[in-house]
Amino acid sequence: MQEIENLNEPVHAAEQAAKLVGTNRQYISDAKKVAAKSPEMLEQVRQGNVNLPTAVQHIAAVTSYPELAAPGIPQKDAITIAKSLDELSEDERDAARSRIMAGDTNTKAILAGRAPLPPPPHPITAPRSHRRTTERHAGEEQPADRGRVEG
Repeated sequence: MQEIENLNEPVHAAEQAAKLVGTNRQYISDAKKVAAKSPEMLEQVRQGNVNLPTAVQHIAAVTSYPELAAPGIPQKDAITIAKSLDELSEDERDAARSRIMAGDTNTKAILAGRAPLPPPPHPITAPRSHRRTTERHAGEEQPADRGRVEG
């Protein structure tokens, strides 16, 4: 039978697990948090689609701001948007969150650190030069008539 020494010392399971798999205890602790909050995210980490630090940051972002869990918001954007929201005053943050929930892509782009999208295009109109020649009134001097003397 094997003797067990130092029974009075605290057992740190994360430390022991980290030694077994060759990593640090924080990585094990983070993996446990991700597994508890989002088993789907842990599977993404296992498959190599997401690294563990990004998974931890994303979970923190969507915990603080649930609207950032929307399918159209990439994980890295959600993390950046959450950090940007944290820097706003309470009133500005509430207004920005309302716009995000309403689907405002410009607000999402600004908070994610990207330039806002251009406004939707207006109906196509004729170029100014075309309007000038077609909108002239009858009897008005035309460019071709200038300088010509009638006789």
